[in-house]
Amino acid sequence: MATILKIERVIVPGRGSGRAFFFKEPVRKKISWEEFQRRRSQLISECLKQGGEAYEYLASLIEGDEEFNELLYKEYLSTGDVIEALKRATYNTVKKLSEFTDPFIKVRINDLAFATKFLIDWLSGWQKVDEEVVVIAPEVGIDLIARFDLSKVKGVCVERANEHSHLALILRSYGIPYFVVSDVSELEGKEYLGFDTEKMVVEIGKRRYTRDFKEMCSGRLSENCIMRVNINSQVDVDKAQKVGFKKIGLVRTEFLYLKGKWSVEEQLEFYESLLVEFDDVILRLADVGGDKVLAGDGSSPYFRGVRRWLKDERLRVNQLLAFRELQRRGYDNFKILVPFVSEAWEVAEVRSVIRRYNVSCEVGVLVEVPALVVDLSWLEFADFVSVGTNDLTTLLFAADRRDPEGELYFNDKNPAVVMAIKRIVNAAKRSGKEVGVCGQLASDPEGAVLCLVTGVDYISVELSAAERVCSFLSKVPKRIIEGWASKPLSYRIIERIKSEIKRWREEYEVS
Repeated sequence: MATILKIERVIVPGRGSGRAFFFKEPVRKKISWEEFQRRRSQLISECLKQGGEAYEYLASLIEGDEEFNELLYKEYLSTGDVIEALKRATYNTVKKLSEFTDPFIKVRINDLAFATKFLIDWLSGWQKVDEEVVVIAPEVGIDLIARFDLSKVKGVCVERANEHSHLALILRSYGIPYFVVSDVSELEGKEYLGFDTEKMVVEIGKRRYTRDFKEMCSGRLSENCIMRVNINSQVDVDKAQKVGFKKIGLVRTEFLYLKGKWSVEEQLEFYESLLVEFDDVILRLADVGGDKVLAGDGSSPYFRGVRRWLKDERLRVNQLLAFRELQRRGYDNFKILVPFVSEAWEVAEVRSVIRRYNVSCEVGVLVEVPALVVDLSWLEFADFVSVGTNDLTTLLFAADRRDPEGELYFNDKNPAVVMAIKRIVNAAKRSGKEVGVCGQLASDPEGAVLCLVTGVDYISVELSAAERVCSFLSKVPKRIIEGWASKPLSYRIIERIKSEIKRWREEYEVS
């Protein structure tokens, strides 16, 4: 009989089963130069089996790059450990390559960083997961989960989690259950797990526990709901097609980079799969940084979005070349969204860079930094506007969403957030610009209504939330939403709206 462990908290609901994959940072022995030499040919073979430019570049470095190998050996003599030597050699090589202006060399920089991460994982004993698993760890970040083929991940079980983190956002979009137990060590050494977040239990030893997912929306969207969808991967593309979505409100292009897909060809393949199937696609420029960290990256959490994109050619060049090739092939149904903007000149500079690459499309601004709510001069350079409520809330309330302690202060339904959205909406509409919301707020039934009463033109939701948001919005009286949207919003009015929404949710039993 299966042993039962209580689930304390649910971040992403669902049920499923799989082999227990218990992860903890290994206490590893140092890797000697002799051991590295013995495993060199095996490593090269493993890289070539993986395929892709990053792995091929790694193989070429290990096999025949004398300068890199000399540097690696020098660092080994200093540290006595190949893994530490690899980290240092990579850092020094990246620093040296950064001095070059050749775009091809710039792109090789991240190939080196990505390849080194793979090499360290391989030397440390990390094994590729080829079966369905439930990932278990005290705490999980994007850097860990990105190592998995997410189609194989049936659930994520942790001791500490923040429902507003980027990881939670990604797991929601994939429909991967994410939940908290009091002590994950009780699951160490177990072979199979089943879980059901509705019953709030984990069953140790349960081999089969099928997920119970409903069809998303069967293509029928609510009359009250102007809806787009957020996309992270090819898996999302396939699901969104089945649901019947025609417009994409946010493509998180940085996840291509986090998976090591830097080449123009790899990016083109993904972008083209979107543009063939959807009428209107908003591609966010690669927003790397914060908790979406590239291998070997130790930069400031605020050096991200447009700030990094403008300075880092390895992020920028191939993305622009891919955009240019899309237009050469006749695709005119995509727009570019600029993330983490804080000043008007950043948008103007992006437009200038895009023009230099002969890319001609609409350029929008993602409002995440509170400065844009106060100073609206950036609207002059924006063709459309999208509000990212996750970072906007984080920065408004100084609440680090990666920190479980910060959850007390993270409240994206706070009237201050709603009034900030309303101010942006009013300014955008005065300028004749389309405006929407693509943050987590829009993927919650109550939050979706709050977005609509601000007068936005669209909300863009996570796939896993589409059905319940649509279902709820179809029951909310349209005339009431339109009435609220036509009036100024105040703290008192927003709280009254929230009370009314709560009553509707209880009446329609929307979780």
